[in-house]
Amino acid sequence: MLIYNFNKIISFHNLCGNYLNGILSSSSYNESMEGGIMKDYREKKYLEMLAEDEYIASEDIALRLDISGRTVRNELKELNKILETQGAKIISKPKFGYSIIVEDRLLYNEYMSNIKKVKHNNIPRTSKERVDFLMGYLLQLHSYVKIEDLCDMLYISKTSLSQDLRQVREQLDEYNLTLTSKPNYGIKVEGSEFNLRLCMANYAIDNEEVLQSDQLKCNRVECLKEIANILTSAFNTNNYSISDTAFQNLIIHIYTALRRVQDNNYVPMNEYLVSFIKEKDLNLAEEIIKKLEMAFHIDIPNNEIFYIAIHLAAKETIYQNKDNENIVIKDDINNIVTEMFKEVKETYKVDFFDDLELRMSLALHLIPFQVRMEYSMIAHNPIIKDIKTRATLAYNISVSACNVLEKIYKKTVSDSEIGYFAMHFNLALERKNKKVRKKNIIIVCSSGKGTAKLLSYRFKEEFDKFLNKVNTTDIINLKNMDFKDIDYVMTTVPISFPIPVPILEITCFLEDSELEKIEGFFKQNNNDSLLNYLDPNLYIINVDFNTKEEVLNYMVNKIKMIKPNIPENFYDAIMERERLSPTEFGNMVALPHPYKVITEDTFISLIILNKPIIWDKKKVQMVYLMSITNKEGRDLQYLYKVTSKLFTNKKYIKDLIQNKDYNMFCSYIKEIERSI
Repeated sequence: MLIYNFNKIISFHNLCGNYLNGILSSSSYNESMEGGIMKDYREKKYLEMLAEDEYIASEDIALRLDISGRTVRNELKELNKILETQGAKIISKPKFGYSIIVEDRLLYNEYMSNIKKVKHNNIPRTSKERVDFLMGYLLQLHSYVKIEDLCDMLYISKTSLSQDLRQVREQLDEYNLTLTSKPNYGIKVEGSEFNLRLCMANYAIDNEEVLQSDQLKCNRVECLKEIANILTSAFNTNNYSISDTAFQNLIIHIYTALRRVQDNNYVPMNEYLVSFIKEKDLNLAEEIIKKLEMAFHIDIPNNEIFYIAIHLAAKETIYQNKDNENIVIKDDINNIVTEMFKEVKETYKVDFFDDLELRMSLALHLIPFQVRMEYSMIAHNPIIKDIKTRATLAYNISVSACNVLEKIYKKTVSDSEIGYFAMHFNLALERKNKKVRKKNIIIVCSSGKGTAKLLSYRFKEEFDKFLNKVNTTDIINLKNMDFKDIDYVMTTVPISFPIPVPILEITCFLEDSELEKIEGFFKQNNNDSLLNYLDPNLYIINVDFNTKEEVLNYMVNKIKMIKPNIPENFYDAIMERERLSPTEFGNMVALPHPYKVITEDTFISLIILNKPIIWDKKKVQMVYLMSITNKEGRDLQYLYKVTSKLFTNKKYIKDLIQNKDYNMFCSYIKEIERSI
């Protein structure tokens, strides 16, 4: 049985890093909005509109401020309590409206003088704060608002407002919404009702201001509690599974829908969109709608059943053998997973084709994902930052896999969605990591084929869990060997020429005393040190650049000087990965790499700039460029694990940026590798 109670929602909200950002707290709401900028602004507007010898109707006030008549009456009642202590009072007269009477002119004038000053601390100070405020405010407006009024409200110039509105337009564009302007009227948000709701609800997840409404006849917390209870009851009855995060998300979407319905804004449905909804989701949505109508005493049109059903289809967590039913994965879904695996194998040389568990989990995840893509719905992922920093390889693999999805759906897959796929890939990588990757070795023996075969047999018998292929050769033929798929060389004779893999000298008959040494060798070399891949000449310091393009171009040219066999398209491959998703890591670090493996060897280059640059949106001063060998299965996760531990350690990064010392870098890497 599913249990979703409101206390659980609140505690999960805390765990997810303020996922609902206080929307479940009426006190935080009152402090941030009703005691903040909008109330102060409206208080000034009320006093400008009220005259001593004239009346103004509440409907006219409501129209000018774009709020309901009920809000006007309630706020004027509160304002009157203040005025009665400041030498004045508001009076009302049926059929005429409101007026003001001043009883103590000196006291009232002092009060009005103070009102004209900026006294409260809730005015947005930074551009980001203003953009957040403008998003919430503009999404609620039913009519146009003048630029001058917004400047007056925020106490900023038209130039500053124009810059803020540019960012607002970018955010609205993600939902196919536009900020239109009309001469002598101002600006307002326009777009489909479906997209408006998506934007309002998703914005409300992090900003409570957009939940501002007095149209539902209940306290906000009570409304949200009631919606949560209705959903819990319906889900338990119908065995519908949903994650905690999606459940909270759904509450906000339904709350937003109820507000819009109460304000006579409905979602039209067309046959194409409805065709993606299953009967079970429609039946569940209908049950929820009926309970909402009873709880909130409102009439909800039938079209809203489809709207709720879409959200149910997009948010359900589907498990294998749910309700003892066989989950049948359709061919089209299975084919998509196969294409994702192909892309990952080509890009990172990591093979997931034999991982049935991953195939099933991705297929089940794709079912609601398809709905979200069809309706351009955004899945909020509260732990995306942690995924990027703590599961870097899985995230990068997911970027590659989602490239397939973008081609299929012809839409951009959001960072949050990439993060959800990364969670599945990370589990699969962990399963791979628990398995010891078997090695390919060559035994070099100069005593003849008989001795070589005997050694080969002994190695297979003693070290089977470590070995994949065991080949034999002599010292002469070793020079012409292709070491592409070879991990180690075991030799009974000294090797005087260089070869690109580790060497261990052994006796012809493999004495018992050697067995422990050889096993230790296999264990020790199961993961190569990251330092093996960093040429000191590619540890670059004391340079200045202005853009990431300049940095990467310099690094690539430097690499080509050290490694002349680098492909011509190496720089382009790195920039293609930046196009798919910028590689800024946080903590002043960027981790660029080619969008797929294209080099014969694994290598690393690191550059520490004299001063930070803006990479995409974040400041970066350390750039760690890693290219992985195109040889399959080369301890990729280990390298990413070491990398992640290094660059999430703020002390390490601070020390390296300040000192720029290569030996310090090496000591930190060794310290991390000892701890893994």
